[in-house]
Amino acid sequence: DSADELMEQVEINYENSLLVSEMSQVLAKTLDIDGIFSEVTRVLRNRLDYDRALVMLADPQKTRLHFQAGYGYTEEQLHILKKIAFHLDNPKSKGIFTVTFQQMKPMLLNDLDDIKNDLSPRSLEFARKFGVKSLICCPITYKDDPLGILAVDNIKSKKPLLQRDLNVMMGVTLQIGAKIHNVQLESHLRQSQKMEAMGNLASGIAHDFNNILSTILGYSQIIGMKLPGNDPIRKMAEEIHHAGIKASNLTKQLLAFSRKQVTEMKITSLNIIIEDMAKMLGRLISEDISLEIFPAKEIGNIMADTGQIEQIIMNLVVNARDAMPAGGHLIIETGEIFLDEKYAETHENVAPGSYVMLTVTDTGKGVPKAIREKIFEPFFTTKELGKGTGLGLFTVFGIVKQHNGHIYIYSEPDQGTTFKIYLPVVEGPIDEIASSRKRKMPGGTETILVVDDDPSIRRLIEDTLEPLGYHLIKADCGREALDRCRATKEKIDLVLTDVIMPGMNGLKLIETIKIDRPEIKAILMSGYTDNVVTHHGVLKPGIIFINKPLLPIAMANKIREVLDNKPATT
Repeated sequence: DSADELMEQVEINYENSLLVSEMSQVLAKTLDIDGIFSEVTRVLRNRLDYDRALVMLADPQKTRLHFQAGYGYTEEQLHILKKIAFHLDNPKSKGIFTVTFQQMKPMLLNDLDDIKNDLSPRSLEFARKFGVKSLICCPITYKDDPLGILAVDNIKSKKPLLQRDLNVMMGVTLQIGAKIHNVQLESHLRQSQKMEAMGNLASGIAHDFNNILSTILGYSQIIGMKLPGNDPIRKMAEEIHHAGIKASNLTKQLLAFSRKQVTEMKITSLNIIIEDMAKMLGRLISEDISLEIFPAKEIGNIMADTGQIEQIIMNLVVNARDAMPAGGHLIIETGEIFLDEKYAETHENVAPGSYVMLTVTDTGKGVPKAIREKIFEPFFTTKELGKGTGLGLFTVFGIVKQHNGHIYIYSEPDQGTTFKIYLPVVEGPIDEIASSRKRKMPGGTETILVVDDDPSIRRLIEDTLEPLGYHLIKADCGREALDRCRATKEKIDLVLTDVIMPGMNGLKLIETIKIDRPEIKAILMSGYTDNVVTHHGVLKPGIIFINKPLLPIAMANKIREVLDNKPATT
């Protein structure tokens, strides 16, 4: 008897080693997730001699289990499994799969009646409908993080299930968990590389693209200002301008993802930013969503990049819209709050002081507790495949931190979501130039040297500044600008130059001109991104910089600001 038992154990160990070896080969193959698990279920079912095998994986939010692959099922059964999802966040969903996943404990059942009191009637009925006689169900985990379940079962007979089979399956699930983790890492890496490539592409075309947008946005703004408000052509010009702004925002989004945009920090008001965005926000949401904005009457100013704050608001509004597919209410509020030392002690990296608060609330489906801590992670999304990059809230989080602020989420399933953002209050008056509310273009009689290698940009600047009274000297490169500067004896008050040009960059041009004309003022402009501009030494204290695409109103105000000796800001 001892010899027979020994031989049986040898055979078992041999069979188990074959299973582990074959499973390792399957998982080592370069296959997509579906291909991998089709092979896993086939090998598992055949090696362990069970009737069926299946794999189910949880979604990133750990709210649902979805069928991934199965072997031994009928076409009708596979069709049913692919259509349904097993709810992990529903307390009434006490099924074999959900209990195994939630408790992270394997289950060996030789008879469903053994645990019928532990299952919901619906789950028990489902198992019996599928003909389950006996079953082993194991959680798939990676470092104590549940990822899904692996199960084998018998439908033809009540063949006794053995503990050794469960032990083998647990070993297999560890292999599978590591594979899933590696596949997810590879997927995130590829996504990261894609976004980096998109950022580099956007960076590479930004200069030329922003020159084109300068023409579109510049002339549409000029036309709109010259026509009366009821003129239909003015409305057409405004539509062109809106389309140009959308194109500009697309580039900014790409550059934000790759951290390549140039930031312009100025003292501004959150209320003004939201007021300027109100119409655009209304166009972002659907007609069945009501938008209400409640700005506080008195709040402090913030030091911020207006464009980046707009990105925060747009991303949160789009998220709220997507959370309310059947309609609802969207509320944006501002206020000022003092976070004291007691609050700072219980919230990491919060310094006591006064903060401006931005609150965005929706009445949508909410965010389950299990995933709230993950929503600011890169590539984490609750949206269906192809409908979200998982970078929107990651971008919001990054911008908030860049502004020395803090962001928190408050949410309950089916009760809506609130995002609260705190930005430090700063002393000092609002930089009016930073606000698009300043709609007039001030003029002057000074002489300005305009240098840009793109003729369309020179024409736009000419059509903007000459009607305002300025005298312009134009050049298409640094060498020509120096020649014209040396050829005239008249005073040149300001040089307005592109940064990157053939032969001589804008910074070098300004430094050379200042040797003979130390009193001359200067403004640099560029459509290139942060990496390129910084490489050329432009972003230094005291350097006045304008981002392309150029907007006539902003450009005219910036020129007047510099000529009038107002404090320079970078």
